[in-house]
Amino acid sequence: MQAIFWTEEEVAQRATQFYEQGIRKEVEHGDNIGKMIVIDAETGEYAIDETGVQSLLMLKQKNQNARLFMMRIGYDVAVSFGSADMKRTTESYNYLRSEKAGVIMQAIFWTEEEVAQRAKQFYENGIRLHVEHGDNIGKMIVINAETGEYGIDESGVESILALKQKNPNARLYMMRIGYNAVFGFGGTVERIAE
Repeated sequence: MQAIFWTEEEVAQRATQFYEQGIRKEVEHGDNIGKMIVIDAETGEYAIDETGVQSLLMLKQKNQNARLFMMRIGYDVAVSFGSADMKRTTESYNYLRSEKAGVIMQAIFWTEEEVAQRAKQFYENGIRLHVEHGDNIGKMIVINAETGEYGIDESGVESILALKQKNPNARLYMMRIGYNAVFGFGGTVERIAE
């Protein structure tokens, strides 16, 4: 199964399946309760530490393209925001299987190539028809590689700021509408749109 184009929900679902089918029995006890577990959704390999950061780095070092999912062992959520409380559950296995759990927390790290590939796929599969015409030719388009949301302006800066304001962790890709490159260094930028 090709993991490059899994959605966040698919990554969460696969990792949760690994957790339900064996990891839970191995890790959900004593000193591990409350720690973060990071699971490779493709292989089922996992690592545990207090914050999840070391586990993320270790699994990414083993496989740069790993699709990773992070959760807090023995709790119903990984982190709490606002007035929400984290509730400890001895039946986290059942909770994870319930619809209430949803996506607990995902930590997907794409390479630059993967971001470009996904953004270009969004562009080719729909965005192009809406933007590649008239006054937009030559402008910069910035595409969120996760959602396909985009912005257009002269330099790309305004679009980057707007998309980052909506989602500070957005994985963005920028290109020049109607051209084969954003900038030319020692070569030429060729117009490819009519």
